[in-house]
Amino acid sequence: MTRVLSIVLMTIAAFLFVACGGGTDLPPTTPTPATDDATPTPAASSGTPAPAPSELRIAFINLGSPITVDETDRIAHETFFERLDLLIAELKDYRPDLVAITGAAWTDELGAAAWEVLASELRIEVQYQRANPWFPNHDKEDSDATRDLIGFEEGEALLSRYPIRWSKRIPLNPRTSESEGRIALHAVLRIEPYGDVNVYISRLSGTFQTRLAQAADLRRVIDQTREDGPVLVFADFGMEPDSEGVTGFTNSGFFDLAYAAGDDDSLGTCCRTSMLFGVPEEPGEGEEGPDAEEPVTPLPGTNETPEVMPEQGTPESNEELAENRTLYVFSDSWGAEDFRIFGQYPALRADGSRLYASDHNGIFAIIDLRMPSGEVPHD
Repeated sequence: MTRVLSIVLMTIAAFLFVACGGGTDLPPTTPTPATDDATPTPAASSGTPAPAPSELRIAFINLGSPITVDETDRIAHETFFERLDLLIAELKDYRPDLVAITGAAWTDELGAAAWEVLASELRIEVQYQRANPWFPNHDKEDSDATRDLIGFEEGEALLSRYPIRWSKRIPLNPRTSESEGRIALHAVLRIEPYGDVNVYISRLSGTFQTRLAQAADLRRVIDQTREDGPVLVFADFGMEPDSEGVTGFTNSGFFDLAYAAGDDDSLGTCCRTSMLFGVPEEPGEGEEGPDAEEPVTPLPGTNETPEVMPEQGTPESNEELAENRTLYVFSDSWGAEDFRIFGQYPALRADGSRLYASDHNGIFAIIDLRMPSGEVPHD
């Protein structure tokens, strides 16, 4: 029992390391082999894409985990399905072919996994790989048991309109802590007539030095595990474009697709202080509350997600801005003809408050599949 309680406490503590980073001492950088848990896709995606597509529409976002680490702040948990509704409505407007999700979570209390809700509503194929809980030297059976015991998990997910051949979980080094590890989801999908495409999705965490080491390990992992064909990397580094972790990619054969935005400096993705702002104060004793009712969050699987975005507001404080650029999409083969952020505006709720889909902004880009790698603009 003491061992079980220790595992639970360590695992809960791991999620204090939010996407913008937490502090730990740098662990040893012992290489960890990839786990042999490739997940094949049981069937091809419905709706065969038109032959020889000219573009690939992609979206990437850190969802903002609903896992509660502070019982005095349950906003991310309580707005989970409502925030997914906002994201789904916006993604339907952008019509992405690929959606990369980091911070994808399931909790026993909510009863639905973020990646399954998104896949169901977008009617798109999905593959997910767990990052945590997964302790050193544990296999998937051990990890499943820990997940069931503590009632939550989080990781990376890929949604695709193109057939996903398989996906695999690859642990990264160094671990953020004994109880938190980071991974790369490696998937191979088929885009005809271009053939197989390697996709990697990862979120780094820990101290800056830990994230630098994880970024270097991710770069090494890609070289060692990629199959033939183009590579796309979706990464939440939690660091600026001129950092060594980012330049380790851009100086070694990868193109930062943000070049398509030109000199646009409004590409911040991290991090607003919350997802909900401007909540009216609760009425005092004897006072009447507002006449408007709170919006009702649809239950998962009911297909009640709105087809259009609700009325959109604007940020009203600096705390609502996500001004640091921390999300990146790299390609070794294709250029982008469009690159922008999304999720930067809140939805206005019935009580006048402002709700964002995440504490991060997302990235949307259109890749020009006809642009050979030699023609990709770069520094």
